[in-house]
Amino acid sequence: MRRTLFAITLILLTPVIGAAELSIEAAIEQRQTAFKAMKGDVKRIKEAMQAKQPTDSFAFSEPAEQIVTNSKSLLGTFVAGSDQGDTQAKKKSGKSGRTSKQGRTH
Repeated sequence: MRRTLFAITLILLTPVIGAAELSIEAAIEQRQTAFKAMKGDVKRIKEAMQAKQPTDSFAFSEPAEQIVTNSKSLLGTFVAGSDQGDTQAKKKSGKSGRTSKQGRTH
């Protein structure tokens, strides 16, 4: 329930936030909150898929809708400099600049 209220709040504030760029700290915090919520929703979908018993469509639709809601809240959160500081942003390395979570270049 808290997650739903937070997601609704973020959606309602997105036009306001888009109009005035977020501070770096606020952008990082909003992004991390949205990604954590989406991680939980993906876990719920995975658990429903792995269940040995029949599952109703609500087990998939509700967390999927939350993922969409949280992904929309990410608009405007990738402000310049928000890849620095207290963030889990991946550091670029290698020729391609792409890295995995373990830091290996693809």
